[in-house]
Amino acid sequence: MSSLPPTLIRRLVLAPLAVVAALGEVVVSPVLLLVAVAMDVVVGRHRVVRAVIFGTWYCVDEAVALLGFLGLWVISGAGASGGPGGRGSPRSCRGGQMAVCLVGTDRRLDRRPGGLTGPFH
Repeated sequence: MSSLPPTLIRRLVLAPLAVVAALGEVVVSPVLLLVAVAMDVVVGRHRVVRAVIFGTWYCVDEAVALLGFLGLWVISGAGASGGPGGRGSPRSCRGGQMAVCLVGTDRRLDRRPGGLTGPFH
């Protein structure tokens, strides 16, 4: 038995929650930075400031990546026909119309021995 929640719950509840949490940290980051500067005045060496900056950058990067993945998911049909042969699977790529489908299908584009004839080769 899997301990993960269903895919629909993960995509419609948990992923947006992760984006909201990451953006919430970015909103609170100026206050965290002020606290970090105050702590570093006492402690020195700017370790806390670096940690806050690194954490903020990570949260921005995470939020941008999740929003990009959301866009790709919506463009691909939002999970419609998600079974084998559905949208987004290599079998549904007709004529290389979706660049996302081309990832991992290079061998299928090989029409002659010893060479690839795909659009990116």
